[in-house]
Amino acid sequence: MKYHIAFGCPTNLETIAHESSQGRCPRHAMLLLQARLNTTMHVPEADRVNFTDRLNAKLIGTPATWAMARRLAKQLSEEDVVIATGEDIGIPLAFLFSQKRNRPKLAIVTHNLDRPKARLLLKLWQIHKHVDLFLPLCTPQADFLKRHLSVPALRVQQLPGHADQQFFTPGSPASLKTRPTIVSVGLEQRDYRVLAEATADLEVDVRISAFSRDAKAIGRVFPKVMPANMTHQFYAWRELVQLYRDADLVVVSTIDNKYAAGVTTLVEAIACRRPVIASASQGLTEYLIPGMIDSFIPGDATGLKQAIIRHLSDRQQAEAKAALSYDFAMQHYSMERHVDAIVESLRVVGLTKFRQQLQTSIGT
Repeated sequence: MKYHIAFGCPTNLETIAHESSQGRCPRHAMLLLQARLNTTMHVPEADRVNFTDRLNAKLIGTPATWAMARRLAKQLSEEDVVIATGEDIGIPLAFLFSQKRNRPKLAIVTHNLDRPKARLLLKLWQIHKHVDLFLPLCTPQADFLKRHLSVPALRVQQLPGHADQQFFTPGSPASLKTRPTIVSVGLEQRDYRVLAEATADLEVDVRISAFSRDAKAIGRVFPKVMPANMTHQFYAWRELVQLYRDADLVVVSTIDNKYAAGVTTLVEAIACRRPVIASASQGLTEYLIPGMIDSFIPGDATGLKQAIIRHLSDRQQAEAKAALSYDFAMQHYSMERHVDAIVESLRVVGLTKFRQQLQTSIGT
């Protein structure tokens, strides 16, 4: 079998490979996968876009992803296995592959299929019948595929969250602090209003790594008036690692959601051996291991404030939880383990026997 990786957005893999080799950014899991399987990488950038691509992009993806999907559908055959890094490229590939008699095998890393537009496309195009393997990142997404779409369990293999534990590592704070530092990272599905409310009258500094040129994106997650003790800005990769190390506590504050929004921040913070408090969202539930990660109900500023005070009042216990989380993460949340899970699943997809089972299960 010939293996391929299809990206849904432009990604400069050469730059990432070079920068990560110099310790200036984390490694990319797909580059580790490429080394393991000798895959061909496909990035949407050079393919000519036509009118149909632009029309389809109104439903999902971009004109460039549809143009690339068209090219791959023409070039590849049943001897090829494609792993799509997300549904933004996976759904276009599944739709176009479904029109081929001897289509390539397809695996999709799924982030959030349980949303209105994705549900519509799954039903309209019967996408789930033309995908050999779904690779969801959390239990709610896996359950959606198996229960609501009746995808056989064999074709749904959940992947563990991961961080590059060679890049995100424990270390000392950059300088002495006059008061505790609370850190949070990211914009997706975040709720910094509740974090602001929980910390506004505490003797802490809140530092948030979050930046967007889209003022609406910032306005959706931050309070209209920032508390005096809260700041947000862009942090480069090495600065981000140091930000985690400077943290007395990392807070992952999200609205409730059914996918793993916030998991990257959570596992990066754990890899830096910092105490973590996270929203008990549906998508993060399985990562909130009792005795390691404390949680609060999404939107509950009072509950978050109480959890913060408990952590800062008993630093010894907070650090003990961080150490337990770190030891657990070394075994379960490494990039290598994540890639191992993909490799094992892809080898299953490449089996003729598996394809026969798939055809029987979907009646093709």
